[in-house]
Amino acid sequence: MFTCVLALMLVSLMRRELNIKGVNLSIKRTLELLGDIREMTMIFPPQARGGNPAIRTSISAMSPEQRELYELLGLNRYGPC
Repeated sequence: MFTCVLALMLVSLMRRELNIKGVNLSIKRTLELLGDIREMTMIFPPQARGGNPAIRTSISAMSPEQRELYELLGLNRYGPC
């Protein structure tokens, strides 16, 4: 029960922050848009024997709506874009 209440509080806070920034979406639509953003990590073999593998992380292509949410919520601080 505590987890559900905490989740509802966090989502409500996110919606409030977006409303303040001029975005008026329902909680359901906001979660749908954010839930479709994917982070991909690719691991490439080392270039030299005994070297470390190259690791590249990227974010999936986003719709204009997703891009707006991503930027307004400052999600770029958690991963590359």
